[in-house]
Amino acid sequence: MDVTNITSTFNLDCIVSHALLKNKLTNFELKKNFMVVRIRNPRATALIFESGSVSMSGLNSIVDVRKAARRIGRKVQQAGFPDVRIRNLVIQNIAFSLKLPYRLQLEKLQDKLDNLVIYAPELYSGATVHGTGSKRFIYFRTGSVVVTGYKNINEARADYNCIVKVAELIKYESCRPS
Repeated sequence: MDVTNITSTFNLDCIVSHALLKNKLTNFELKKNFMVVRIRNPRATALIFESGSVSMSGLNSIVDVRKAARRIGRKVQQAGFPDVRIRNLVIQNIAFSLKLPYRLQLEKLQDKLDNLVIYAPELYSGATVHGTGSKRFIYFRTGSVVVTGYKNINEARADYNCIVKVAELIKYESCRPS
């Protein structure tokens, strides 16, 4: 299972004026209610609100989340806000993907887990299985599975066997004569 995206939020512990920031920062876009700041190493995109709240995404590890939060905080601090502190860094969502070595029959998935599955092939190519809480498992016919809604990497790795067991129930059987 590969981590494809981690979304996190934190607070800069001060009010941030976009008017002052736009003159000092590079790699930014000013939107109506927030500023989009992109950093290259680690590669991340942050939305900075004037209240000091920051929403960050595009990272692949918890270590990179901490590094990127510090880099964003440091950039804002260097732009003229010396009171910046990173507070309440929280992982909001971790998205994973995995590729199974076989194709899947999504119609079978809908038959087996009817009340938990949303599958409309004319609208979207994946079958979405609603797990507990905010967890979502999106199975594709090609054998790819996208998993979202986790806040802890270890919790997702613990559910890996369950994800694969469901996929094995709906895999295409070989139709070659023996």
